[in-house]
Amino acid sequence: MARMFGYFLLLVLVLMIVTVAIRNPATTVDVDLYFGKFIDVPLVQALFVAFLLGSLMTFLSLVGNTIRLKFSIRKLTGRIREYEQELTAIRNIPVEESARREEESSPAVAGPE
Repeated sequence: MARMFGYFLLLVLVLMIVTVAIRNPATTVDVDLYFGKFIDVPLVQALFVAFLLGSLMTFLSLVGNTIRLKFSIRKLTGRIREYEQELTAIRNIPVEESARREEESSPAVAGPE
């Protein structure tokens, strides 16, 4: 379902770009960046490059988050494994030993004399 939603959003984006390109065939803009100035760049090309750069930055951000989350998952999986081993060890303590410990810890009841 999520994949279909992604394809739908991509289709909408492509249709928007095509619509802007058709409605503004000769519109040009000047793009002034820190490292240079581009004169008479087609509007559609400027928008497309801006979209690609935004997509690239989003992708890099998501890759960083994914790596961080995978590291956390690996760490937590190791802790779960340790806790399961500890629980198994506790479950394997003989019942007699725990009953004897209970008898030793409870006060002795005096019998009838």
